[in-house]
Amino acid sequence: MTASASPNPPLDDAEIRDLVALFHAGRHAELESRVRLLLERQPDSGLAWKVLGVALQAQGKEALPALQKAAHLLPDDTEAHANLARALNALGHGAAAQESWRRAVAINLGLARSHNDQGIALHGAGRLDAALASYRQALELYPAYAEAHNNLGNLLKDLGQADEALASYRRALEIHPAYPEVHHNLGVALHDLGRFDEALASYRRALELNPAYPEAHNDLGMALHELRRLDEALASYRRAVAIQPDFAEAHSNLGNALRDLGQLDGALDSYRRALAIRGDFPEALANQGIALHELGRFDEALASYRRALEINPDFAEAHFNRAVCLLKTRRYPEGWLEYEYRWTGVRPQRLRPSSALPQWRGEQPAPGQRLLVFEEQGLGDRIQFARYLPLAAQRFSGGISIVVAAPLRELLRRSFPGVEFLDAIPADQSAWHWQCPLLSLPLACATTLENLPNRVPYLIPDPAQVAAWRARIAALGLPAATRKIGVVWKSGNAMKNAPLRSLALRQLAPLLEVGGCAWFSLQLEADPDAAPWRASARLIDWAGEFADFDATAALAANLDLIVAVDTAVAHLGGALGVPTWLFNRHAGEWRWLHERDDSPWYPTLRIFTQRQPGNWAEVVMRMAAELAGPA
Repeated sequence: MTASASPNPPLDDAEIRDLVALFHAGRHAELESRVRLLLERQPDSGLAWKVLGVALQAQGKEALPALQKAAHLLPDDTEAHANLARALNALGHGAAAQESWRRAVAINLGLARSHNDQGIALHGAGRLDAALASYRQALELYPAYAEAHNNLGNLLKDLGQADEALASYRRALEIHPAYPEVHHNLGVALHDLGRFDEALASYRRALELNPAYPEAHNDLGMALHELRRLDEALASYRRAVAIQPDFAEAHSNLGNALRDLGQLDGALDSYRRALAIRGDFPEALANQGIALHELGRFDEALASYRRALEINPDFAEAHFNRAVCLLKTRRYPEGWLEYEYRWTGVRPQRLRPSSALPQWRGEQPAPGQRLLVFEEQGLGDRIQFARYLPLAAQRFSGGISIVVAAPLRELLRRSFPGVEFLDAIPADQSAWHWQCPLLSLPLACATTLENLPNRVPYLIPDPAQVAAWRARIAALGLPAATRKIGVVWKSGNAMKNAPLRSLALRQLAPLLEVGGCAWFSLQLEADPDAAPWRASARLIDWAGEFADFDATAALAANLDLIVAVDTAVAHLGGALGVPTWLFNRHAGEWRWLHERDDSPWYPTLRIFTQRQPGNWAEVVMRMAAELAGPA
């Protein structure tokens, strides 16, 4: 027995295309005729009734019965219900129209939710383009869908489309202003753009709406941390872990804040808690490594970094911190290699200068080839590693060039006459064959502790300026035996750990009161606390007249001693061959090595390191005793 054909077969694709073509051509009467013929064959075709209603409306004819029939036969068709709602509303049937609109929206929202949920699944699977299409389809179906706008914002942020992500979050908040998750996500996006004050406002609004929101407390702490408001950051992290004790990331961040406040034992406790919750947490392991490093527990620090890198071999920050530990402990060859990770993922982010030239790593250049060197990092780093310019010049017979900022340009140009100095990175680099960042020159020169270039002085101040400062000092009429000492007590505020490197001027009182000394401020950062010292003539302050480091160097060359915190002036004194005493915090920078009071980099520099973290008083008293002894 064969199946009989349906008495009312559905419209086929060709028939539907014909109807659409007639509608778009404006042939509404013909469209009506064609649909009525189709309805004779298929009286229960909801699609045909929907098209008939539209055709009748377009001709100004009574369409309501056809539209009602269509909505009845197509209960899940948003358009059918929307068409009926418009017709009812035009006829003044407001209540009935609202009910049809409600049904249309409910159907669309259901479809939109399906697309949104699909987008979430695709996003989680890493299929970002497909997820983007799903979210956009959800919003096309239901433009007032705040959750889909939020999810779209998250995806756009992951795609690096920051401005578009912000717009999506803000659209979600226009629809649903009391949506704490969106306020939080907006804060994260602003945070990623470095707009920390705006991020704070978004996090705080999220917490007003939901005070028990651990992620928002944690991220508020991170923004406060970036702004160096460490005590407030600490409180935010503590609130996050109080709400969610197993929040490993917040415990690790709490450790970072404690570490930056010098509370290293408390920091280690926080990292251990984070790792007890999540043993395979590479960031917490790397952070723990930093704290162990700062406590002088270098082998444990290296083990912590090693474990982090076993979990995530591409973890650039762990590589970089491992480099610092290796360099600190005199393991230079491996340390220089790891130090190349400073360009990748390390905060604060270092931007590698733009160049298509290959990096020179010690290869033998061909005759006539030229090297382009890019300066990097702080002024102290640039002074310290400028010593490598003559070594590089010996290898490149075609010459070398270096891009140098204004504060050091004249001093370096005079000191290294065989080097070309540039004001800016050249757009056209075809004249060079190789490039090398300044702090990669030790790697290229295969630097070890034994072959480190440490002949001083290697900086030459301007003789005319030296003579001018000498005359000015002579005009002070100081007794002949007076020791002339330059002093720097504060590190630059832009440095992340500036508070740990710096002293208040009043802390130097035992040193400044040693007899037979005249103290000259080489402090470039303004400090209102210096006013009474200047007024009493205990501090001679001409630093406001320094136009660049050439002027600073010329005054420094007239001094018997420089006493400085770890800042560019300490490097300047060492590079000029002026006796220099360094205030070194307990952890110290890698370049000052460990448990040494001398420096392989600067033969005339002495290092006075804190014996306990944060205790500058003991260092000041030690220096004062040295100064008061035989000259």
